[in-house]
Amino acid sequence: MKRHPALQALTIASVVAVSTAGAVSSASAAEPAAPGASDGITVTAGALSIGLDAAGTVTSLVDQRLGENHLAADKRAPLVSLVIDGEQEVPTGVTQDGDTLVFSDDSAGYEIEVAIDASASYTTLEVVDVRAPEGTDVESLLWGPLPTSITETVGETVGVVRDGDFAIGVRPLNDHTEGGWPQEYQDTGWQSEVEANPSSLEVAPVSEPLEEWSVAGVTPWGTVLRAFSFDYSSERLRSQPNGYQVPVGPLPDSTVVGSKLAVFGGTPSMVPTVLSTISKGESLPYPTIDGQWQKVAQATSQSFLVLGDLRTSNLDAAAKYAKAAGLEYLYSLPNAAGPWKATGHYEFDSSLGGSDAAVADFVDRAEELGVKVGVHTLSDFVASNDAYVQPAPADERLALGGRAELTRPLSSSANVLYLDDDTLLAAGAQGKKLRVGDEFIDYGSFRQVGEEWEVTGLTRGRWGSTAAAHESGASAARLLQNQYGGALGDLGIIDEISTRFADMWNDTGIRAMSFDGLESASQAGYGGYGIARMVNGTFSQVDDHDGFISETSRMTSNAWDGLSRASWGEVASTSMDQVFLNNAFYNANYLPPMMGWIHLAGNESLLSIESKLARAAGLDAGTGLQTSVGSLNGGGAQTTLVLDAIKQWETARNLGAFTAEQREALRDRSTNWHLTMVSAEREWSLQQLDASGAPIGEPQSVSAPEPAIVTEKLTDAEAGTLYGQVVESNSPATIRYEVTAGSLPRGLELNADTGGIIGIAEKPGSSRFTVTARGSAGIADSSKEFTLQVRPFTPRADVELEMPLEPSAPATVTVTNAGTHAMKNVRIEASAGNGWAISPELETVRKLDAGEAVTVELQLTEQDDASRTVSVKTRVRFDAPGSKDNELTREATLELPLANIAAAYNRVSISDDAAPRTANFDGAGNSYSAQALAAAGLVAGAEFEHDGLSFTWPSAVGTPNSVAGSATFEVSGDGTRLGLLGSAVGPQAGSGTITYRDGSTQPFEVAFNNWAGEEAEDAVISSRYRNTPSGPANHGYHYRVFFDSVELDPAKEVYTITLPANGSMRVFSVAIG
Repeated sequence: MKRHPALQALTIASVVAVSTAGAVSSASAAEPAAPGASDGITVTAGALSIGLDAAGTVTSLVDQRLGENHLAADKRAPLVSLVIDGEQEVPTGVTQDGDTLVFSDDSAGYEIEVAIDASASYTTLEVVDVRAPEGTDVESLLWGPLPTSITETVGETVGVVRDGDFAIGVRPLNDHTEGGWPQEYQDTGWQSEVEANPSSLEVAPVSEPLEEWSVAGVTPWGTVLRAFSFDYSSERLRSQPNGYQVPVGPLPDSTVVGSKLAVFGGTPSMVPTVLSTISKGESLPYPTIDGQWQKVAQATSQSFLVLGDLRTSNLDAAAKYAKAAGLEYLYSLPNAAGPWKATGHYEFDSSLGGSDAAVADFVDRAEELGVKVGVHTLSDFVASNDAYVQPAPADERLALGGRAELTRPLSSSANVLYLDDDTLLAAGAQGKKLRVGDEFIDYGSFRQVGEEWEVTGLTRGRWGSTAAAHESGASAARLLQNQYGGALGDLGIIDEISTRFADMWNDTGIRAMSFDGLESASQAGYGGYGIARMVNGTFSQVDDHDGFISETSRMTSNAWDGLSRASWGEVASTSMDQVFLNNAFYNANYLPPMMGWIHLAGNESLLSIESKLARAAGLDAGTGLQTSVGSLNGGGAQTTLVLDAIKQWETARNLGAFTAEQREALRDRSTNWHLTMVSAEREWSLQQLDASGAPIGEPQSVSAPEPAIVTEKLTDAEAGTLYGQVVESNSPATIRYEVTAGSLPRGLELNADTGGIIGIAEKPGSSRFTVTARGSAGIADSSKEFTLQVRPFTPRADVELEMPLEPSAPATVTVTNAGTHAMKNVRIEASAGNGWAISPELETVRKLDAGEAVTVELQLTEQDDASRTVSVKTRVRFDAPGSKDNELTREATLELPLANIAAAYNRVSISDDAAPRTANFDGAGNSYSAQALAAAGLVAGAEFEHDGLSFTWPSAVGTPNSVAGSATFEVSGDGTRLGLLGSAVGPQAGSGTITYRDGSTQPFEVAFNNWAGEEAEDAVISSRYRNTPSGPANHGYHYRVFFDSVELDPAKEVYTITLPANGSMRVFSVAIG
């Protein structure tokens, strides 16, 4: 098998370990610590480096440009895991096979193969195989969650979290990979801590949270990015947010294999470009308008004239009003459902002509009048009078909830039935309707009677069905209903409705629609998968995506690509505060700003309509102007004024005529404004008004900017490193960016939709080119010449020198290539001083690829004149593209411990009575008497037992026999406690350190009382006199030795102890036991 370039391992003499560090490189995907098994793997995704430990747990989320780790503190989760037989199985190991990572858990007996494919700005992760023990049920596959510390802006639906410096994104790449977390596993993935509605959206109450379908979640400690895939190959129960369980499946070819994500990290300003690159590169829906990606096009937020009485008979008038308001779309909303005979099969009612062919004629007429047509839908709502329901028998694919069996026969006239289970009757599903055979039965209430559940208040033969007799044992199912009381479709019906939508748009030329009630597509039990099947299924079958605008009532991570915009609320019933909250959500999710629907009357005052238009201009938001031809007809001359006001505000908004300061003022909800045209589509006068419409202050000039590219210059690129910068135009009407002269450096490309230049430049040099920003119809183009300098690759290497605990073990030097190109001719030189030799003195590595690391062992050898201080110096030299003999040096020292406490003695604290001047315990010439101590039980050189520990009392008398201040020495022995015998000049305490053989350390505290006292108190022993410079004295007083102890780690072996640096403390002996 050919190995991925970034996955090749390094093998040389003296190399004892190979590890990796992240690098922003087009050749980088996943990099191992060693062939086969790993102590750590790095997955690079754009400028994001995802660190995995040997178990496959995410240990870091590093911005490779700045080196900052954005993993939430103290939070860890696997990159991928499985739910098997109802339990989450977290991998315990990850290995690498080429560009595939294999996650496994030997105890559970499963493996997950994840293919890694890196592009310049993002990386895809795809599950290509799952192996589990025979007889087990793999219910679902879980991605992450990735716990991040980024909380400034959270795009829940788009799956991007960002702050001022860095953005991390996760995008599902197919319908079966759902954003969010399964409702069934609330006790995993920090799901219980995730806020249901962090954006405070009215459209997403706790009972129907967008969080259910969102990659990004908000927690008290940070954010999470997550996704999952369910196995629908067998029937299973799916939980709804309200707890109701719906049986789903089986579906063919619907295991968790194929679950796929895109992951990226980078500069926040480049996120739209990366999202565009992902959508195009992974063949996701990519709707455009005027050839530009709708997510960044100003035209996507254009306003509609929403009419409740649009008909074939008033099309001319409707078109005239739309043109007067400067609007291009007429939108039909005769009722809550749209212009349909019934939702489900979606056959046109008579308002637009009554058939697809008639509607096509209607649309053709509209186009001749200069407007396009859009219609309202209710997604997969199935009306009770639709052909999916009537005539009987109703379609078997209507969505059903729980099921139970009749425990008694049910006659055709009975108004009570009995079931063997009540699960299907639980709260959480809309309506109270059962399907028994071909009959629909409404019920009132239920109760348990013995081992049966009695269901009463029956109304038989509903929705055109016939009341019939049903045998005991017949199946009864809860019919899942929509919010308007009709039915819902299962996946088969969802697919058919998607096809019907696409066929209608293709055949009639309708250019806009709304997926209102889109959450219904999830309520058949399939969650975000059902929503994606509806939206993406429609998109995939529409012939012409350019200029087709789709709105939604629910935005989900899986449908984000296929939908043009969300537009929630009806200004009048929805507060302006909520409109602003909605737009904060749109901004966080890279969606066009929208006001929702605003009520418009022909006789409305300018003060009223312009206050709403001012807020829209402040937010740069489009609006659904909801009215009727009748109302506009009735407004007379006022209608003309109102429509012209709309035209002026919308024209100025879409041309970018308002300054940032003016837009901020327009967002002030306490203000009123009037806009007057000065020069058509060029200049206006903006006047602030008070609540009565009287002017406040002087009018302000509003002018459409002369189209120009406002980016002054491009930052330098570095060869081999991810580059990103946006070329910006001052005109929102820019629809295309093109290189019209010269060329970009090889490896970089200009995104025509966003103006972002992105990629990895291949080699140093200078490129001169011209970028032209193309304007929409009637808007001038603008051009600017740029020079982009590609600097030579700046080599980035890390060198870490680690000294051993003791010189018999080797020192190690680790060289990591933290750059994006190979380091060549890496020479690692080592030297030692102070009487120590080192080997090898030179090690050469021919090549160290980006992200790889090499560790060399350095063996120390003691010479005749060796010092206790071992010093080592390493010099690393290497060549990189464009530079030679780059050099890094590191130095380190090792202080060898003393052999035992006796070797550390530095103070004479005990003297012989015949030579008292040889000791000085307290600085005044006083000392312990060896004879007095012996009389009390401490004999020079003898063993002394205390509290289960065996000490050796110092044998020296009149020479150093205690340690004052800090000293490090070896301690031997087995046990769980370290004991110390000592005393002090005055009560004293201090902090010391225990070092174990494994290199770990343990701080400890020790305290001793004053050596002299009137009472023995808690002393281990107490002698009854001391020596002064004149000889024995102070008979009858107490001169004490104290004991203190420290609990040890019983699983470790003590190597050394470092005593406190308190010169007033004296330590005589230590012991372990």
